Amino acid sequence: MFRKLLEILMIYSLCSAVAMSAEFTFDTKLKEVTTRPDVELVRVPFEFQNNTDEEITIVNYDAPCSCMEARMVRPDKKNSLVFAPGEKGTVIGMLEFGTFKGTIDKVIKIRTDKDKGEEPSIVLTCRVTIPVLIATSQESLRWKMRDKLEPKVFSIKVADESETPINIVEHKHGFGASDVFDYKIETVKEGREYKVTVTPLKTTEPTMAYVKFYTDSKIPRYKMVQIFLFVEHAKK
Repeated sequence: MFRKLLEILMIYSLCSAVAMSAEFTFDTKLKEVTTRPDVELVRVPFEFQNNTDEEITIVNYDAPCSCMEARMVRPDKKNSLVFAPGEKGTVIGMLEFGTFKGTIDKVIKIRTDKDKGEEPSIVLTCRVTIPVLIATSQESLRWKMRDKLEPKVFSIKVADESETPINIVEHKHGFGASDVFDYKIETVKEGREYKVTVTPLKTTEPTMAYVKFYTDSKIPRYKMVQIFLFVEHAKK
């Protein structure tokens, strides 16, 4: 009994060693990057090395998102996805976020000739934070059907770290919103904080609408903020 258990443990250890020997070594598989507010393109490198005694071939690599491209480079300048023991490489995530702001995770998936499962064994995560310089205090305001026509308030604030004031220069209802919601904007502190009061005109049917607020920021991703407005079915 003991001998059989020992044999099983030895086989398990051998299989584990073989499995471990088949993978690249990365310094990290999660890179966190905080950019400047005006940055449009972010490059996130992941360095790796074949520290095994086997040759490893990258069958394919992909960033399954239209806002990111994955590139592969080698310090030895070889145009090859075959890595002999000891050879190194770098996978670079090229992220172009446009008007996005906040924190988002994007992944790169790498399949090697050692992979046996349906999914690639190597998943690299790019966690990019683009500072939010101006934002609404909440993403949405919600009322239930047949609620009283009572106002709700939210604020639009410029982040403390923003040295340049950002002013609201224009604002308007989204299509059809003016039939269901009225709103009033007040300046609390010019270029820093605004108070907005929204009052439903009716709550007789489900509605989704929004109001947009345009700014004088020179950076495209901060030129507009919006809030969504809902009239929802009452829970039974």
